[in-house]
Amino acid sequence: MVLSSNKKSQPLEATNIKITAQQAIDYISSHPHILLDHPHLLAEIMLPFTSSPASLVERQVKKLREINKELESQVISTQAAERLKRDEYDKGLKFITAIIGSKSFEMFMLRLEHQCLKAKLKNFRLCLYPNAAQKLIDQTKQYRPNFKILSEEMANLCKHKIVMKENIILGPQREVFMQDIFGNYTPEMSAALIPLRGRCDYGFLAFADPHSKKYVPTADTTLLQTLQTVLPTLLDSFVKH
Repeated sequence: MVLSSNKKSQPLEATNIKITAQQAIDYISSHPHILLDHPHLLAEIMLPFTSSPASLVERQVKKLREINKELESQVISTQAAERLKRDEYDKGLKFITAIIGSKSFEMFMLRLEHQCLKAKLKNFRLCLYPNAAQKLIDQTKQYRPNFKILSEEMANLCKHKIVMKENIILGPQREVFMQDIFGNYTPEMSAALIPLRGRCDYGFLAFADPHSKKYVPTADTTLLQTLQTVLPTLLDSFVKH
């Protein structure tokens, strides 16, 4: 069989040249009208029967329907992802709006706790370095359990791990760290650590989850990034002069 480079199918001549299946597929793909030009080939095409014979047209229609169904699924998945992204943005906006008007550190902590609970982020800690805490709060007061002033030892450990990095840290953390910050630890736990840098390095906001896949490098960090942008400015406003 001679394969012509001309898009219009040419008469097929018998030769001794052997062609591969891929060459035949490529030729037919570039000359889709070949079966119309050579209808006798239809009688030679062998299609396996199932319960009943199926024509070539029926098989083409079936294949097109499968492709169409796959494309519809992709479109639906894309639309669902866009809706989820919009929903996450709206939730983040409401979260930030609720805490940004805080007039004091105490009010800020109450609102932060309330919004975290609404967002189902129950396991969180606002962790301050000792020098930052002195600038922000009256340390004689009793604060919410989700607030923690780090010891000098833990602060040094965290500064080495967190301060040197600009981005949010996602993933599993060491047992000694999780025990100190959250009071519990399992190997499956994952965490998100948000560095808070304003006029000084305040510390970090930490979230933990019992599931290892909750906070991973590929997770959506829209809300976390917004918190990293907004919270340091808010903390700056609470600094005692």
